[in-house]
Amino acid sequence: MKTFLAFMVILIVESIPVLAEDNPFYMETIHEKQMEYIISKSCEDIRENMDVLIETRNQTGAATSTIWVYSITRQIPVQPVAVIQLYTKINENPSTVCIPPFIETEDYVVKAWCEKSIDALKSFIMTDEDDELFRQSCLQRVVKTYSKLRKGEEQILNLDFSGKR
Repeated sequence: MKTFLAFMVILIVESIPVLAEDNPFYMETIHEKQMEYIISKSCEDIRENMDVLIETRNQTGAATSTIWVYSITRQIPVQPVAVIQLYTKINENPSTVCIPPFIETEDYVVKAWCEKSIDALKSFIMTDEDDELFRQSCLQRVVKTYSKLRKGEEQILNLDFSGKR
């Protein structure tokens, strides 16, 4: 019985790569996970890995493209100059990338990201004209998002809970 179980385990383990090669979904999933890993590691130092990030951007599908944008945009508070240089190098539009890089998250997380991004984007001026225009547009976009969050908080704080109409 042990020999049979060992044989079955070996058969299953050995067949996984064959199953993956025969199934396009598995191959696509493996490729996407590899790209996600490359993107996340490259974002640790955007300036140093700019060419890698540009190449991964050119090779990604729709799902991985969203991950790419969110991974880069999350770095605005930490590496604002490198993020701006990367986005201007690929002619990205600030209105599509200078948005909170989160899906279905709590408002306090978005608010914290906005506050840190605003501080980072205000702390310098770019020497390249295109980079500076991108920085200003990105800052305006983040401030607008932050203002909407603050306005929503104020509306909640101004609610009348007395039961009077």
